[in-house]
Amino acid sequence: MRAVLPKGEQQRFIETIYHQTGLCWTDIAKVCQVDPKTLRGWRQEKYMMSYEAIKKLHGAFDAPMPTILEIRSEYWHAGKAGIIGAKRRYELYGNPGTAEGRRKGGQKSVENRERFPERYGDGFVIRKQLLIPEKSPLLAEFIGIMLGDGSITDHQVTVTLNKTDDAEYANFIRELIGGLFGIASSIHIDDEDNTCTLLISSMNVIDHLLSLGLKKGNKVAQQVDVPDWIFDNEDFVSSCVRGLMDTDGSVYPHKYKVGGRTYCYTKMCFRNHSLPLLASVERMLSSLDFTPKNDGKQVSLYRQMEVKRYFEEIGTNNPKHLKRYQNFSRA
Repeated sequence: MRAVLPKGEQQRFIETIYHQTGLCWTDIAKVCQVDPKTLRGWRQEKYMMSYEAIKKLHGAFDAPMPTILEIRSEYWHAGKAGIIGAKRRYELYGNPGTAEGRRKGGQKSVENRERFPERYGDGFVIRKQLLIPEKSPLLAEFIGIMLGDGSITDHQVTVTLNKTDDAEYANFIRELIGGLFGIASSIHIDDEDNTCTLLISSMNVIDHLLSLGLKKGNKVAQQVDVPDWIFDNEDFVSSCVRGLMDTDGSVYPHKYKVGGRTYCYTKMCFRNHSLPLLASVERMLSSLDFTPKNDGKQVSLYRQMEVKRYFEEIGTNNPKHLKRYQNFSRA
């Protein structure tokens, strides 16, 4: 559906979001799930924005809805454009009844679908090109992230985070996804649930993650576990633990009194409802010379020196955890 806005309103709406958010045009286009060229055409008012894109920008950035005069069907212009298009196609590719004409037309169709998927509403899917990442510490960290806050469905890979506390960490994961797979992830903000969800719509990524040992569907029901190949390399183990702790882990102060004096120690724990996953986190930390405690609900590091060594040797890519550790350590 296309939205008809008063002249100049479409440009003002898009540029207001650009100036208020500080995002680049490419990132705004990703929110709309369109090519940057399409966004530029909308900004220049060469053609009408999709109503869906307007709703996405409104929801993602809490931007005021523009004045909409009319909502038109996606193909309102098809009759007139069809005649013009048929003439132009004949000029470019010749008689479509020939083998050469069909080959050229099909090739162009595939190119257009890859560049402008929002223009096609027929359910036809072209798989995105994918870098096949080798097993590495970065891939192991992403596996840990997926086991913590990730999910795989038939059509998407998602990572859901706290919109406020994990905002910086979300940027790290987006860059990690781009570096590993060579594709961009989109982002969905849910203000009601205060969540930020990164979305990868790629069957190739889904297939590759499944081949690495991850599973579709409910992780708790399936009692997911760390893939065996992670344990083949100490760097993989360390990176996977970091991904797990950065998502389902927490850093907290433990206070108690002795002889009228209050003592405060910083502790860490990993919480999850998958018992095999808890056992694997305990195993991984033990292999790295820590002394974790697994009570069946969480795996914890209690010793002050071990928490300190964790941040020095394994570290964190989630600024939330580092800030909490630094604040509690100074307390």
